[in-house]
Amino acid sequence: MSQFCVGDKVLIAGNRNGTIRFIGPTKFKPGVWYGIALKNKGGKHNGTVGKRTYFKCKDECGTFVPREKILTVSEQRKGPRYVIEQQIEVPGRGVGTIKFIGPTKFADGLWYGVELAEKQGKNNGRIKGIPYFECKPRYGVFLREDKIAILGSGIGTQERKDGRESSTFGQTPMRTSVVTSSTTTTTTSDGTTTITTISETKTETEDAEIVYEEKMTETTTQQSDKPVPLTGNTVIDKYLQGIQEAVKGTRLEDLDPYTKALLHSVKRMAGKWESNAKDIHPPLNSGTPVPKDEVQNNIPCAVPHDCEDHIEGEGFMRMILKSQGLPFVDKIYDFNNPDEALTSLIKVVEGKLIEPNIKWTDLCSDRSIELIAFQGIGAQRLQRVPKDYSVDNAKYFISLNWMSKYPVRTGYERYGADAFFSENGKLLRISRDGQNYRKQSQGWEFAKFTLRSSLLVASIIGDYVIGIVLKIANNFSLAYRENFPPSHPMSRLLKIFQFRAGAVADTAAMIFIPENGALHRCTAFTFKGLVDFYKVSYGQVKIEKFGERVKALGLEDKSFFAPGEDGIPLWNVMYKFVNDYIDVYYDDEKSFEGDGCIQSFWEQLKPHFNLGEMNKATFVDFIAEYIFQVTAIHELVGNYAEYAVDPRTATLKIRQNMAQADVQSYVQLNCMSALSHLKQPSLMSDFTHVLLQDDKLDKAKDVGMQFYMSLKQESENIAKRNSTRDQPFVAFDPKELQVSVNL
Repeated sequence: MSQFCVGDKVLIAGNRNGTIRFIGPTKFKPGVWYGIALKNKGGKHNGTVGKRTYFKCKDECGTFVPREKILTVSEQRKGPRYVIEQQIEVPGRGVGTIKFIGPTKFADGLWYGVELAEKQGKNNGRIKGIPYFECKPRYGVFLREDKIAILGSGIGTQERKDGRESSTFGQTPMRTSVVTSSTTTTTTSDGTTTITTISETKTETEDAEIVYEEKMTETTTQQSDKPVPLTGNTVIDKYLQGIQEAVKGTRLEDLDPYTKALLHSVKRMAGKWESNAKDIHPPLNSGTPVPKDEVQNNIPCAVPHDCEDHIEGEGFMRMILKSQGLPFVDKIYDFNNPDEALTSLIKVVEGKLIEPNIKWTDLCSDRSIELIAFQGIGAQRLQRVPKDYSVDNAKYFISLNWMSKYPVRTGYERYGADAFFSENGKLLRISRDGQNYRKQSQGWEFAKFTLRSSLLVASIIGDYVIGIVLKIANNFSLAYRENFPPSHPMSRLLKIFQFRAGAVADTAAMIFIPENGALHRCTAFTFKGLVDFYKVSYGQVKIEKFGERVKALGLEDKSFFAPGEDGIPLWNVMYKFVNDYIDVYYDDEKSFEGDGCIQSFWEQLKPHFNLGEMNKATFVDFIAEYIFQVTAIHELVGNYAEYAVDPRTATLKIRQNMAQADVQSYVQLNCMSALSHLKQPSLMSDFTHVLLQDDKLDKAKDVGMQFYMSLKQESENIAKRNSTRDQPFVAFDPKELQVSVNL
């Protein structure tokens, strides 16, 4: 239970002093948050975030922090001390638990949201569509401080003739008017199905004890046996009950509750995120400062509190966040045979997994290592061997042995392995822990499995979550929103390619990054090892022209390097699109480079990507590379479903001399794959409605149409090249690409 109360003067992280003005859930981020009115400027707002006022204070004196960021109380508030999760007495209604403390939209002043132990309430914690806390219907009530009492004090109550307690506070005449009415069907955690008619009523009293109530008429149908608690947490138990039934009798039955929560989220989210071009609306409020929080954990960036693009599935995100409080359990057991893995998983999630773009015939062969390196996730980490290196005449390598310095939990092997390839892309050897492994040598199969697994972990964490989502797309999105007003032509262009990027970054920071979060649980790293890995990964991310990188590798004319064959023409199409669009709105380079919004946008991104001085050419290069990163490279490293299908391919947790994923690791990898590739609008869409509706619209539409036709031609060219390749490469096919990053 928290010991902090509204009214306490506190010292918070950053050596800042302030007064707690709000405690409870917020709309901008799940969990319990403390709204602080700082003594001096140094905050991010005045207590209002988005369109919701949580408390009031001076401009730049408001901030929200989690419980652990409050260091100490410098002066306690006077009077009774009521805190979140404290049990209290509600006169006339019995015992309750405080779930919310703060201002509300329905009435001025400080209110306490209470979940009652018995069905004596007026609502479910939601008033006029705004969720202040969550509880069962008619278990919620909102009260002023003088209407509650410390449990057992007997203050404010008297005994009625029927033996029940009632309030001694004076009753006043009331004026009532019905606002709305609706009917819903719900199933409670005890198996009771209820048909509920809800009428929201506004009631005014002299002291405004309860301002809104929801009057309910219930018809109970059928009640099943009460389910056995899974975690001891009522909310999570209710959430997991469906998946518990689904896994019964399968090898997935013994998964830990957190992994079951991931499984259930895959079932719930399927189809809810997917969107099309019409979901991308013109910018609403860009050109202004964006409220944001530092990510922490060695990741030097901030993520926004809000995103102007609606995101479905907030309920599932809150549930995964709640699940972070569950016990941390590494359950290690195996499938009876590899074929059982996929069939069990598909049955449980009812087929709602990501369909791999490529169906490999064998991901465990020596040849598969070459294909992964030169046209799979390894292509992003491929390097040219230094000229003075002569062992085996190797020309290319993938370096991952550096990962071995980051500690892992008991029962797992450390990550890390280097792979070396010949001039024509043939695998020569794998080096691990100072030993060299070659084809047919003892330990060769496990060395390959370790390489694939280490590469998958580096790709998911370093290239995808840290690199594209948090460093590239997130910083770009913040700079776009803060520097371009809605009427600016670049605002309209960039809006398309940062659609939902802020929401995705914020969600990644909440669900993937923290201790006990998805990356901590689903990989073998200790949290210290993981945090150190974050730091190195963030520093490794660069934005450089794709063609120059391919040329530096010496692979620009190699047919076995499909990313180069397909990527360079695609990058050129994107470059032409950006350049032609800018030419529509700017007569010459001087007018473009004199645009203050473009200059400030560039300056904000300079320290993140080590940018030099800006001119039109460098700006077009940068924007083209950004679009290439969040579309093509995002598809290359973010869609890793093809590596998750077979437990013998790779795992996020390596076991000693075991070249196969255990059951829990296999399920976690597939759940992360599914939740990390929920579809955004297709790159080959009509975005005319996002453009400025002015006298240059026709020219801008012509540029967009030419872009579409060029993408279509490149897709046809890739299809022709794939017809002659050993393995098709579709990661850069415009038909497979989306406009922006996804969760």
